[in-house]
Formats: sequence, C-alpha cells, structure tokens
Amino acid sequence: MKKILWIWFGVFFFTVMNFSYSEDNKIRLGEIVVTPYDFGIEETVNSFSLDVIDPQKEIGKGTLSLSRALRNNPSIASVTSSNYGGGTSIFIRGADSDHTQFILDDLLVYDPMVTSAYYYGYNYFSLANMNKIEIAKGPFSSLYGSGSIGGTIRAFTRKGSGKPSFSFFQKAGSYNTYQEILSSKGEIKNFAYSFAVDRTDSGGFSSAKEKNGNHERDPYNNLNSSLRLDYSPIEGFNLTLINHYIHTKYEYDKSWPSVSDDDDNYAHYYQGNTELKLAQDLNESLSYKLVLGYSKIYRKGWEDASTDYWYKGNTKQLKWEGKYKFNSFYTLVAGFDYLKERGEDFWKPSYTPKHTSITRGSYLENILTPFKNFLFSGSFRTERHSRYGQHNTFSLSSSYLIEKTRTKIKTSFGEGFKSPSLYQLYDSSSGNLNLNPEDSQSWEAGFNQALGNKLTFGLTYFRTHVKNLIDWVSTGGWTGKYKNVGKAKIHGIENFINYKLSDNTGLKLSFTHLKAWNETANTRLLRRPNNKLSLSIESKIKKLSAFFDVSYVGNRTDSGASILKPYMLANLSFNYRLADSKEVFLRIENVLDKSYEEVKGYQTPRCSFYGGFKINW
Repeated sequence: MKKILWIWFGVFFFTVMNFSYSEDNKIRLGEIVVTPYDFGIEETVNSFSLDVIDPQKEIGKGTLSLSRALRNNPSIASVTSSNYGGGTSIFIRGADSDHTQFILDDLLVYDPMVTSAYYYGYNYFSLANMNKIEIAKGPFSSLYGSGSIGGTIRAFTRKGSGKPSFSFFQKAGSYNTYQEILSSKGEIKNFAYSFAVDRTDSGGFSSAKEKNGNHERDPYNNLNSSLRLDYSPIEGFNLTLINHYIHTKYEYDKSWPSVSDDDDNYAHYYQGNTELKLAQDLNESLSYKLVLGYSKIYRKGWEDASTDYWYKGNTKQLKWEGKYKFNSFYTLVAGFDYLKERGEDFWKPSYTPKHTSITRGSYLENILTPFKNFLFSGSFRTERHSRYGQHNTFSLSSSYLIEKTRTKIKTSFGEGFKSPSLYQLYDSSSGNLNLNPEDSQSWEAGFNQALGNKLTFGLTYFRTHVKNLIDWVSTGGWTGKYKNVGKAKIHGIENFINYKLSDNTGLKLSFTHLKAWNETANTRLLRRPNNKLSLSIESKIKKLSAFFDVSYVGNRTDSGASILKPYMLANLSFNYRLADSKEVFLRIENVLDKSYEEVKGYQTPRCSFYGGFKINW
C-alpha cells in the first residue's frame, strides 16, 4: 500500500514540477463527457483511461450487438460459448467478468441470480437507439459501488432531436441470418422522443465443434426495444423516461461430460429496465439529478424432464447526485444511492426461496484544475450492506499536459470491491452468510504524445491486486461452500498509435500485454490472453466508407488446464451512401476463415458474409 502511494505521489510531483506553458503551441481539443466525472471535460486533461465507441458508426458497418462492438478493444477479452445465444463474459484488463460493471444511462444493470451477480447479456443487447458507449478502465467503486474492479462499461440512450424522422435497416447473410431495425426520433415543442425496435433471427450453426461429430444447428431469435422520452417545460429542467426490453430464445449444446449436440436444450432470456430521471440546473454553478430505476432479468430453460429451471432477479434503485462549481478550478460532486436486490431460482427439484439485500451508499468527488492543463481528482465512498456491514473505498488521479512538447502525463490509484452475490450468500447447498467483499487496489501511470498533426501515441502501465476472492470450495464429493480464499495479481502494458495517413484515411494500432495470475492456485486466470494486438483502418472517398480491422489474440488457459491456441480475426466492411436518405453496406467477418475457440469445445463462425441497406425518411 505504501509503495503504491509513494509511486502515485512521485508521478503527481513530477507532473507539477514539469509545469510549462507556451501560448504559441496551444492545443485545442473538443470536450467529451467522461464517465468518471459525469459532465463535460476537456479530453486534454482527462486523467482516466477511457475508450469511446460510436454505435451509429458500428451499425453502418453492420455491427449491431454490444458484444461485437467491444470485441476489438485491446483491453477487453470477450468470451462467449455461442455466436449468438451464449452469454458473454467481459474481462477488462484481466479482471474477472463479475468485476466489470454495466451501467445503462444511470441504471446499474446485472443479473442478481447469476452465481457472482454480473451482467452477461452483451450478446443480446442491441446498439440500436444508443448514442455512445464508454469503456472506463480501472476501479470506479468509489463512485459507482460494488463490481467496478476492472472497469465500467456505460451505454447512453440517444436523445431525440430535430424534425421527426424514421429509418429502416435491413441486414441478411450467412447462417440464414436476418435482422431488421425500425427507429424514429424527433422534437415537438418541449417534447423529444427516440425509439428503436430491433429483431434478429438466425438459423445458427452447431456451437459444439463439428470435428467432434456435432452437426445440429442452434437457432437464435432476439427482440430488442428501446424508448426514450424527454420533457423540458423550462430551460435547465428536464424530465426523462427510458425503457429497454430484451427477449431472446436460443438452443444450446450440452457441456457435460463433454461439449456435444443436444437438440432438446433451449433457453429464454428476458431483460427489462426502466428509468425515470429528473435533472435541473439551478444556476450556472449548481445542478442536480434524481433517478428512480427498476431492472429485472428472468431466465428459464429446459433440458429434459428432470432439469426444468428458471431464475428471477430484480433491482430497485434510487440515486441523487448534486454538482457545485465553486469557481473555475474547483468542482464538488456529492451523491447517495440505494439499491435493493431480490432473487429466487428453481432447478427441478430444488427451489431457493426469495432473498433480499439492501445497499446504501454515499460518495464525494473533488475535481480541481488549479492551473491550465492540470487536473487532480479524489473521490471517497462509504457503503453499508444489509449483510456484511460497512465498506469504504477511495481513489486519486491526476493528469498534466505539457503544451510545449504536447505530452500528457497521467496517473491514478483506486480501490475497488465486489459484494458477495445473493446466490453466494443464500444458495441452499453452497451459500455462506459469513462472506466478505472481494477487495482490490489498482494503480496506473502513462503518457500520451502528439507529434505534428498526424501522429499520436501513448503507453499506460497498470497493476491490480485482488484479495478475498470468493470461490466454491469442496467439502467432499459434489458438496461445497463459497468462501473468501483467493488472491490474484494482474499487471500489464497498453500501447496505442494513431496515424492520419491522409485527410480521408486514419489508422489505429493498439497492443496490450497482460499477466493475470491466480496466486492461490498458482495458475493463470482463465480465458485471458497474454497478448492482444488490434489494427483498424478507416477510409472515406466521396460516398464510400471502408473499414478494416484485424486482431491477434494470444494463447489463453481454460478449464482442465487446457491451452486455447492464439488466433487472428479480420473483418472488412463497406458502406456506400446512395443519397442523403439511402445507404447500402457489405460486411465480411473472419475474412481469413480462421478456426478458433473462445471456450474449450465450442466453435466460432468461419468466413461469413452480410449485406443490407438503410432508408431514412
């Protein structure tokens, strides 16, 4: 702990001592909304590692699900047991999948009845009606509470604007796949709306590997709907209602004792989220928002007469947050939140009755910019859980832009935690009411460098230590209990290069080297690549836009000490605008026709072709 703080303060001191300013070499960049601060701030002084995805650009390339959009990020390992139907595990910077938060607008979304209570519906979540996706890397538990050890993914619903308009999107291609999106948005006086309905149907393919004698296709059907309504009767006052609904039906193959065909296995996934938000700017310095939210995830399935099952989980959430800008260099953010989660499950013949937990949290964040191009922030959170009691976390970060050399230096330190899930606490056979939260300490340091107007590159080193990991411990045979027994150490380096080849063509190269180690078992953490390299090129010539991306994913370990081989995955997309209201696209996935595994025993799509069009009116 002392060593980490000394490193952090050392870098902090270095940034202050290297303060310099050149009016002749001024850098002007636009503002972005940075998730950790939740308000507009200049990119030049953002002290956190943040990646932003444009959902509408992804749709124009033929990428429509959130999991596909996240796949190429060099800091993320995205793992699913099926092209469509399987749930998706997201590992940010090597942390566990349950150490990643998913926030939809202001609502924390997860499944309380998944073993370790996290969100795994990225495969089912459509980008339609989304305005922006932000990937904040590092712990943010001091602001958002339990679950943000590796990072936070936040999706923002599109707000309606302009004259009311409609659009229709059609996609078709390999594996008898068809997808349609009908959407509309607009403003009428003080009222704004935006909605989208997305339908996907696919004949699928055998998720179990064909070379092992499996050939049965696993079809997939998905429906997404998203609605946002905004009402602003006076300037500075906004009332927002947001609703999202997902229903997915899919077939899946059995996994025990080996991965193989099973034409009787099917499952349903239902997700519903509703948020009501009141936001008001009382004056130029003071603003607040009040959020009421409800989230529900229901899963059911059938394998045979003896294993009918279902899981029900829901959350009720309340959040108030206020911001006060004392002057040009000091802003205070304060808030409190309330979370009530409830869950039950049935797996014939056993039944786990309803159980509930309540969490109350309060937090403060101080953001200081005492002089030009320098930022310092510190946050503190105290949280009380109805079962294990109180837990405190804090974080510190700073950044400084040396304008003369166009160098930005950044560093941060933060604590994270993950509360035990309802399942881990109350499961009739494995639950343990004496579990404590998983704890983490993380720090990072890095720089970004601009050379001329065409080249930007950067490097970030990060390190995380997790203790009190919760794991199932056998007490003999097939019986066991969840206990705090694990420790993990994760460290790595992230690099990126952005190069503008011409006014119409840009290139981005990213590389992450990672070591994620389970100290208790003395083994690598499962399904996390040691190396990941991503290259993307975008080019636009008049009405034609072309996109090429290729990723190299290094070897990974899986259950049973098996090694998953490295693979390379390339995709190519074209979008041609016929007129202001019409466009067509072609997308080729897995251009190199590589055979690879994300999970041992499950195959992935070979070279696939998709095409379609979009009409606006």
